[in-house]
Amino acid sequence: MINYPSKLRGNPPSDKRSHSERDVLQAIQDRSYQYKLLTIAKIISEHSFGKPLGNFEKDYVCEQKALEIVNKFREELKKINATTQERNRKRPIRYECMLPSLIPNSISI
Repeated sequence: MINYPSKLRGNPPSDKRSHSERDVLQAIQDRSYQYKLLTIAKIISEHSFGKPLGNFEKDYVCEQKALEIVNKFREELKKINATTQERNRKRPIRYECMLPSLIPNSISI
């Protein structure tokens, strides 16, 4: 895909002249390379090896006021998760894209 992060063959254009379709096609990687890149990006972005959103690997927050904020955030995530799960019981197709329990606390890429 042209708009997917990738790499160019050669250097990017350094002038403002108009470039032909041939110039663009010569600069981008071929389809097999793009497919491999998309496959790797999909695999590594889908696997979270940490805890879900709001649950940290280490607790660096120790001040009472900050702990209250973190706990409030976690409670809100639980409510959102429960509401989404309840709605999913009535949906023909489950919505899980933004389910807090499935969102990693940090990215793995």
